[in-house]
Amino acid sequence: MFVALLIAVAGLYQYQQIVFYQPQSVHKWRQSDCASLALNYYQGGMQFFKPEVHNLTSKGGTSGLAYTSEMPLLYYGVALVYQVFGPHDFIYRILNTLVFLIGIFYLFRLILLVTSDRVWSMLISLLFFTSPVLVYYGNNFLTNSTELAFSLIGWYYFTEFLFTKKSRSLIIALIIFFFAASFKITGLLSLFAIGTVFLAEWFGLQKFGGQKKLFTRPVLTFTSMFLIVFTVLAWVVYARVQNTQNECYYFSTVTFPIWDLDKAGIQKVTSKIRTIWFNQYFHPSVWAFLLVVLAFVVVHFKNLPSLLKWILLTLTAEVILFILLQFWTFGDHDYYVIGLYILPIILCPTALYLLKTNYPKLFNTPILKTGVLALLAFNVYYAKGEIYQRYHGWWNDKDKFADMYSIQPWLRQMGVTPSDTIISIPDNSHATLYLMNQKGWTEYVDKQFNKGQTIRYNSDSATLATSIARGAKYLVLNDIEQLYEKPYLNNFCFDTLGTYREVYIFKLRSADTNFVLPQLRPKQHLFCDAETTTSDGAWFINDTTLFEYGQTKSNDFAFSGTYSSKLHAGAPYGMTIRFTGVETGETFKVNVWRKNLPGAEGHLLASLSGTTFSNYQVLETNEQDWELLELTIYINDKYAGNELVVYLHNPAKTAAYFDNLEITRYQSIFNK
Repeated sequence: MFVALLIAVAGLYQYQQIVFYQPQSVHKWRQSDCASLALNYYQGGMQFFKPEVHNLTSKGGTSGLAYTSEMPLLYYGVALVYQVFGPHDFIYRILNTLVFLIGIFYLFRLILLVTSDRVWSMLISLLFFTSPVLVYYGNNFLTNSTELAFSLIGWYYFTEFLFTKKSRSLIIALIIFFFAASFKITGLLSLFAIGTVFLAEWFGLQKFGGQKKLFTRPVLTFTSMFLIVFTVLAWVVYARVQNTQNECYYFSTVTFPIWDLDKAGIQKVTSKIRTIWFNQYFHPSVWAFLLVVLAFVVVHFKNLPSLLKWILLTLTAEVILFILLQFWTFGDHDYYVIGLYILPIILCPTALYLLKTNYPKLFNTPILKTGVLALLAFNVYYAKGEIYQRYHGWWNDKDKFADMYSIQPWLRQMGVTPSDTIISIPDNSHATLYLMNQKGWTEYVDKQFNKGQTIRYNSDSATLATSIARGAKYLVLNDIEQLYEKPYLNNFCFDTLGTYREVYIFKLRSADTNFVLPQLRPKQHLFCDAETTTSDGAWFINDTTLFEYGQTKSNDFAFSGTYSSKLHAGAPYGMTIRFTGVETGETFKVNVWRKNLPGAEGHLLASLSGTTFSNYQVLETNEQDWELLELTIYINDKYAGNELVVYLHNPAKTAAYFDNLEITRYQSIFNK
């Protein structure tokens, strides 16, 4: 009956459809990483100790070697299945989903073992299957849900050991916990909790088995636990050493503790958790339920068996420590909490044990069970809606990259082989490379875990030329707009291999020319030479066009004429103009001359929908140290209909001087 219910709820969540989805939606990047590791094992000769991804950021940007903190057992196992059935994303998802659902089934068995009540076992087990985070990643590519599933199976067999005292159950539990910890290091939380109980008994701090010891073979138990921990931690050390030797900062093998953040940094993380993730962990109604469970356990803590006391206290301390050590990651990674679900999961059967022991009538009353059933039904409905939003709402940008999901056969037809390296734009992750099954580079920014020098890939002409020098053969542009939005790309886009729907593929090692970007058509031209202001001095004026901050007019220096705009900390803004209702596909090209003076921090900027554009370039410098700056702004769908503000800025005390601001507004490329 429980299996039928579990499958039915999974069906409500559309698992039968989702298993056929390629990486997408929330943390598409990490999904692609996991899928890439498995695919590269399959394609790269099944070398377990040489995991690779498609993103070439190791060894100075020339290799895909990348070592995760978790042992790559899942990725390697999926690759083994690929050897039989071929590489398909649905195989990966189905395998991971089956493991997760088996874990929920063993949670049901665990609660049934403790309570001997089928209804409570079903209700509580399925209640955890309403967490949007668990539902989403339970049918996905990440190993976090796999680790939790194995931890649940391990707890079942350990509980069976407590009831039967059979060494076989303990051995199975330890083996299962090893796999849990190998999939994600949070699997060690459960093992450490049991290890604390073992050590407490071994050193005579507490008796758990009455007159007889609970662990009757202490040397074997200790050796087994030690080997598990040693093996898991040895992999972490090995991965960190390999990443260091290969100059790889792609996967983290470090911590991000709360004490490395200042007050503003801590507030930023907590704000993200509160506004984005909190209701994705559980609906507030489940949070309230878990708080009641926690309060009930705390109030009756003295009535618990000593073994449960030790386990709960250890798990609580471990969860708190993990949060403190990895605090920064919780701001952007909802899946980091999955390993911590083990604490509320263990709390629930503990509370049911106390309820059955101390309040048997309340434990058996249909009213209470009906209330929890209503809570469960509501949260199944809630989780169903949240999962739908993750795949069909604002979370998912698949439509923006729709062509990338089907382009691979066309690339092969055009002669692009999996060994050809490419540059994929736009993409600051790794996803498009995996979807195309092409190694290469994106616009990835390697921040080296916020502990080193930031490395930017393909963000300008110089970095794109570096990728070509490293072997990039093709440039893949997801849409033609990129050439208007990022003008530096035009220096490399002359010879097209072809187009696939909205995607353009350019040959990077060809001298031929078969592509010329359609010329932009001017729509409006504005000029401010700082020579004339309105009668009150508040505005610069040219013809009938007004530019703000005419009071910055100065005759100290001038590129042409007599006057320029003088900016400093007391008057930091100058020559500002606003454009309302900008349209998708429009381009604004802004030029201004700036006097190059030591200590000045004058900038040419634009602001649109809360985004500041500051990527101007210095085009030339004359003998009088005047520099010509240029800033190009392309209006995409995100910014359409809003107000564009172009302005000059100098926050420093040392004055900066600007002259001859020129703005050309071009018609939308979609305006035929």
